[in-house]
Amino acid sequence: AIEQAWRAGMPDSDSQALGLAREAVTLAPGSPTAWGWKALLERNAFEAAPPDRAAGLLAQTEESVAQAISLDPGQANARTALATLEPLFGHWLSVRAGLQKVLADHPENAPTLDQIGLVDMSMGLVGSAAKVGEQLVRADPLAAVHQHKHVYRLWATGRLAEMDRTADRALALWPLHPAVFLARMWTLAFTDRVPAARALLAEPTASKVVHPQMIALFNLSFAGMLDPATRQRAIDANLGLARRGYGAAIPAVNHLMALGALDEAFAVTEGFYLARGPLAPPPRSSEGLAANEMHGRKTVMLFLPVAAPLRADPRFGRLMAEIGLAEAWAKGSFTPDYLRG
Repeated sequence: AIEQAWRAGMPDSDSQALGLAREAVTLAPGSPTAWGWKALLERNAFEAAPPDRAAGLLAQTEESVAQAISLDPGQANARTALATLEPLFGHWLSVRAGLQKVLADHPENAPTLDQIGLVDMSMGLVGSAAKVGEQLVRADPLAAVHQHKHVYRLWATGRLAEMDRTADRALALWPLHPAVFLARMWTLAFTDRVPAARALLAEPTASKVVHPQMIALFNLSFAGMLDPATRQRAIDANLGLARRGYGAAIPAVNHLMALGALDEAFAVTEGFYLARGPLAPPPRSSEGLAANEMHGRKTVMLFLPVAAPLRADPRFGRLMAEIGLAEAWAKGSFTPDYLRG
């Protein structure tokens, strides 16, 4: 039941899975599998936690990891939780190395593969991430947690027909899954099918998975992609969105790129990744970013097709150097797909 809830890949199912895991270790305190799931799910909760809960969840995760490993030193989920406790941003190589060690012993463990797919996509190793996604969906085609990520990776590797089939199937199976809905919406809008994306937003299910304010912003952004008279208003709205916090910067950059607002997109990325400039989101505490806020500095969006103009600009190379990805590529002997020519 714990794994089934994790496979759903939704916030409420993650919470349900964590509750089940906590119950499981109470009923079976000698089970390394139960402790491993508890560690993994607590780690996930820590990443998304508000500041007042983050420290407690971090401590709980560490305790669960220690308990699982004391019972089984090779316990895959506990080791995956441990490998991904530090923020991926700025620690791409160490996180990847930790996950690779787990995969050496457990090459088919889905949570570990799920995480390494995220790492590779975050590093611009798009083809590698797509292969991981293929492995996951082939092994478990009915796990919603993998589907939306696979859609983006198919898009990023230019397999648009397969992307459409995967996205449409996922939306039919999980119409109320927010990540699945957004993956279908954005891949329609950003592959020259704005009317189809707006039609999806008009469906009754949209209001059940997306906040009405975001539906309005999506509609304005998509309208601005087609109507020059609306474009500046859409740009301004997305700049306003970016000022609201770290998570908000991700859709803002996607929309700004689609709107052709290259300078504005760079301004958002500078604020998002470097906490610099007029669009730097305010820190949540007087001591700066909490660890779980650093987890929010995702780089996946930089390697999607919609961001191709960003990558082609000389400023992108400087951004990669400043955030540390260029150094990670050099130290790890990696070449991101966009530099392969």
